[in-house]
Amino acid sequence: MRPTDRPVQALAALLRAELGAELPEPGGPTTLDGDDALAQAVARWAAAHPDQRLVLTIDQFEELVTLCRDDDEREHFLVLLATAVKERPDAFRLIITLRTDFEPQFTQPGSLLAEAWPEARYVVPALDIDDLRQVIEGPASVRVLYFDPPGWWTA
Repeated sequence: MRPTDRPVQALAALLRAELGAELPEPGGPTTLDGDDALAQAVARWAAAHPDQRLVLTIDQFEELVTLCRDDDEREHFLVLLATAVKERPDAFRLIITLRTDFEPQFTQPGSLLAEAWPEARYVVPALDIDDLRQVIEGPASVRVLYFDPPGWWTA
């Protein structure tokens, strides 16, 4: 998922679509309203899927800063995530992609994610020219797209 300008609503919609009955209908009194609402949804899901883990991937996590203007919603979203990670480590995994220039905004002392950040952080190494070529040309060739001239990646 991406946070968008309404991250709690985006998360609720995703969970409702993916977990179905594990989350109340929109507008219900417990639709991610409480701080532990996500953890409770994960617990209900885990009870039905005891040998599995639920993985939530949030791409472009910096949208919490760039798009979400509602400080209360931003904070509630972070509380939902932090509570689920802390209360359901057996059943819930969180993967976040974030531009490194936004990292300080989520890792300052007192931040909900600061405690887990150093241990959980993984920096994706920069691509060299051969990797970059493969990342672009590989998927393109599956769709029978080729580059002209063939050596476009050499400078």
